[in-house]
Amino acid sequence: MRTPLSEVTLRVDPVTAQAYRDASDEEKALARSAFESVLAQGRASAREAAANSLMAVMDEMGKEAQTRGLTEDKLRDLLQEIDEERDAELRSSTRRKDVSSGAGETS
Repeated sequence: MRTPLSEVTLRVDPVTAQAYRDASDEEKALARSAFESVLAQGRASAREAAANSLMAVMDEMGKEAQTRGLTEDKLRDLLQEIDEERDAELRSSTRRKDVSSGAGETS
């Protein structure tokens, strides 16, 4: 099933406008296809540029962290400590909910 088309107004020079008006239906379809392709490539390039920029920032952050003495072992230890603290907080939160709801009581 073909996606319905939307109309777009595009300002071009008079020669291009006349050439489009004089073009056959097949030539107009080819022009639309080329236009869609250019825009799609632009969107892909923008996404790629953003991803490359993010990677550059992350690389720079990594270099700065290494300069300040962060090693893979220290990072692993820090992440493990954060995980343990989060897990302890989740267990504590679950216990508080159980007590407040009466789930911890026995009959």
